Amino acid sequence: MLIFVTGGVRSGKSTYAEQVVSRLASDDRTAYYVATSNHIDHEMRMRIQKHQNDRERDPLNWITFEQPRNLHELAVSFQPGDVVLIDCLTNLLNNELFDGWEMNANWWISPLFRKKMYEKILKGINELMKTGINLVIVSNEVFFDPISVNEDGTYYFIELLGKLHQAIVKKADIACLVENGTPMFMKRSSRHADRTAIR
Repeated sequence: MLIFVTGGVRSGKSTYAEQVVSRLASDDRTAYYVATSNHIDHEMRMRIQKHQNDRERDPLNWITFEQPRNLHELAVSFQPGDVVLIDCLTNLLNNELFDGWEMNANWWISPLFRKKMYEKILKGINELMKTGINLVIVSNEVFFDPISVNEDGTYYFIELLGKLHQAIVKKADIACLVENGTPMFMKRSSRHADRTAIR
């Protein structure tokens, strides 16, 4: 099963996604947390620490992978029935698209490079799904303000994130937008409509 959870900053999307994982893993399935953030500044480190503290208080025994890039490498780590949370797609794309920026690399300007990053991330998701896991992917809504094309990569980032959202939702069994901690379902397949884990 593939569940896609998106929302704005501080919308409660990560908390909701963790609740979904806890319910799906309640029958002794193993739950994994795939953290895609880089520890780049004090604010990010504080946010990461908060999420870690929240998981430590959770009665579910989370196993965490730090995986800011190359999602496909994790496919060998899971067994059918495992429950895997990726938090979040936005950071994963940022890390892949802007890899090397600290050395003034600007590969994101190349349409071919952007296409490869798009395909690489979708391939990683597909490789995970082939293992028979239950996958929950968290992402961010960043599409409401107009962005001009420029060389800092912001437009290309948003463009790629939007394309990834569309591709993932197309594959997803369930897709929801979280606002103020409340999920609003954009897609829910009939075979999962009665699952209390996703209400």
